[in-house]
Amino acid sequence: MIIPLPGWTRPPFTSNEARSKRHFHELNTAKREVHDIIGWTVKARKVPPMRCVSVVLVWVPPDRRIRDSDSLGWALKACLDGLVHSGILPGDDYRYVPMSGHRIDPPAIRPRMWLELQELTTASPQSKDESA
Repeated sequence: MIIPLPGWTRPPFTSNEARSKRHFHELNTAKREVHDIIGWTVKARKVPPMRCVSVVLVWVPPDRRIRDSDSLGWALKACLDGLVHSGILPGDDYRYVPMSGHRIDPPAIRPRMWLELQELTTASPQSKDESA
């Protein structure tokens, strides 16, 4: 399932910006805005609640500048929190989101971002320590 992130042509903050250049109040405001965007988008698309998913945040940038896909980590975390806050997921720990990641696709004239959700039938297998 694809969930577009309306208005996002770049992440609200990269992980480096969140860690070093921004005041916590600015980051909290941005996080609340992400929650609102996710909430309104899933409501408009009538996304049903899900129990266990794999989530990928995808960015199509506007140019060929070299970018580190790990810089999307802050935005992915804010999106996962938004999915929980909007009631799509019961939580964002390993029981409900055993796999998550981020990807930067080749540049395009129309930069954009979206979430790819794949519902999973079960969470990851138990480790040997848990099954004993």
